[in-house]
Amino acid sequence: MFSLADRKHSEAGGSTTQESDVHVKVGLIWSTVSHTLEMPTELCPSHLASNMAKLPLVKMLRNINKLVDDLDGHDQAGMMAGELTVGGQTKETCLWGYKVRTQGRIADDPQKQEHHFGYLEDGDMYHLVYSSNYGGQNGISYGSVYSPSSIMQPLTKSLLGTQHLKESGRGRLHVKSHAAVLALNVKCRLPSLSLEGKDRSSQVELTMIDLECDKAKGSGLVMSERTQGPPTRLPTGKFRHKIVQETDVPVAAPLVSDIHDACSKVPELTGGKGSSLAVLQAIATELGTFSVPRGFVVTTKSYELLASNKEFKKLLQEIENSRTGNDGASLLKEACSRVVAAIEDLEMPEEVHRAITEKLAKFPADTRFAVRSSALGEDSEDMSAAGQMTTLLGLEGQEKILRGVVRCWASQFSFTNVNYKRQYGQPLDVPMAVVVQELVDASSAGVMFTCDPLTGNPALITVTANYGLGESVVSASAEPDTFVLKRVGEERPHIESLQLGRKSVYTASSGSGGVVTLTVEAEKAQAVCISHEDVERLAHIGVQIEKTYTTPQDIEWAIRDNNFFMLQCRPVTTIFRESDCEMIHEFDNGLKSGKEILSKANLAEVLPGATSPLSLSFLRVPFEGYCREEGTKPVLAYNPDPTQYVPLWMPVHRYNYFLWFSDV
Repeated sequence: MFSLADRKHSEAGGSTTQESDVHVKVGLIWSTVSHTLEMPTELCPSHLASNMAKLPLVKMLRNINKLVDDLDGHDQAGMMAGELTVGGQTKETCLWGYKVRTQGRIADDPQKQEHHFGYLEDGDMYHLVYSSNYGGQNGISYGSVYSPSSIMQPLTKSLLGTQHLKESGRGRLHVKSHAAVLALNVKCRLPSLSLEGKDRSSQVELTMIDLECDKAKGSGLVMSERTQGPPTRLPTGKFRHKIVQETDVPVAAPLVSDIHDACSKVPELTGGKGSSLAVLQAIATELGTFSVPRGFVVTTKSYELLASNKEFKKLLQEIENSRTGNDGASLLKEACSRVVAAIEDLEMPEEVHRAITEKLAKFPADTRFAVRSSALGEDSEDMSAAGQMTTLLGLEGQEKILRGVVRCWASQFSFTNVNYKRQYGQPLDVPMAVVVQELVDASSAGVMFTCDPLTGNPALITVTANYGLGESVVSASAEPDTFVLKRVGEERPHIESLQLGRKSVYTASSGSGGVVTLTVEAEKAQAVCISHEDVERLAHIGVQIEKTYTTPQDIEWAIRDNNFFMLQCRPVTTIFRESDCEMIHEFDNGLKSGKEILSKANLAEVLPGATSPLSLSFLRVPFEGYCREEGTKPVLAYNPDPTQYVPLWMPVHRYNYFLWFSDV
């Protein structure tokens, strides 16, 4: 799945106006239709030999050794089914083609290689590779051909007449694999798409083509690769904030680590939230456009000391016993409540107590803190768990903070969180860190999404804001101001729309400790809580942060005295969720072409409606034993591909069994 803002182009290839940018979202599921063809093991020896034989003996042997060393991959034919969304218009689609896996290597000298992919409407597919890396001036060709009535076969002969495809717009291509012969007329679709590395050491050109072969039409892709040698540039600097050198990780894991420490970037030590804050701190140090509140992380090592307590283990066993019972959720809910309360009463290990106290001594005595959970896997692309564990704001004093850390540890065993872990297949007891951070007494705060949180459109940035601390926005206790900004290229995002929120209440620090909810004055409620200039500055910071993480981010922010503070940062998980269409096709077997004929026959009477995945697995066993011989007779007539990736009969589509009538 991918989501991006794309630029419309005219037929002649020129880009249109900036307003023509459209959101493109693709969600497809791959289903194979063939076995793999391993390279170089299953390539045709005689075809490769004919390419190499024109070389002098010594050079030929070197080329052969180089080819065997470099080629380590496979081809596999298949289809992808899912949804394509362009500018808000969604349609289901099926695409046929190849999955190519190769180890690859960095070229030491100039090289040229072309990959020709093609699919015909009758189901024939091919992958032809022409490479100048071997075989001298003439190069070599190799690849594979797949036919629905046969198995995946290596290329045995090829004739490439597409050298001037881009100039003339037309060409010829002959591909042979044993009995399968494809004589193809090729027509180029212009313009081609050219991509180039920043150091210009490599170029890739993509050209779409139309195919015709014996009245069967199809389409394909030509991918031309050129390298001038090894890259001269190191990986882009934006990733270095996430990199942790081995020397930065102490041999003995610390009980407490500062957010500035390089080892705090290790999720296994500081959890999802803690490691993300450490990366944010590194970005803030370099850019200087925002700050991260001072703080430290009570690491997973400290949690392990608490979890080694015998009483702690007994309490967890209570939850395990209630999860396996047949009394439903009520028994589990009661057990979770008892366990959370009991863990909160446990004494913190002495060495952890001492380590936290030493860190707190570096702050003024009247400093107020936010204490937040940071479990392993929390705030990741796969699972967010936002708001499910305890967050304590405005804690002041050593004892309150120490008890707050224990309360955060205990919160992962709440009924809501235990159910969430079960839903995502997570273990009950997950290593957990706790973030202790200086509380920012903000004038305004809120949440920023560096994409549209509903559609995933990366061209739009959404900012929500309210007076005071961000808790009123996160907990939805007040309707915030909502800004939608648009970004175009490298320009600074600009405000496209504003929805003024009611902002009836806001959250602020309490004089007696903790936080309090206060009423917003009527005059202030009717005005925006943050200036347009500050919103655009905030959105620009969001773009800078996103470049390091490479995926859209959900960022909690605050502003005080015209200075921005980033409080949390996590991936936007909603855009990675499977659509209904993807879930419907999740267990589909691949179709060999777009002209397959499927029938439910009397299966609709035996198995009406959709069937669960577990039932599909179990029912295949008796069907295989009872009627496999009769059901596979039409298929076996043409010596089909005996692969474990594709069933010979009774394919599954949309959670239903079908019969293949294409073979009758």
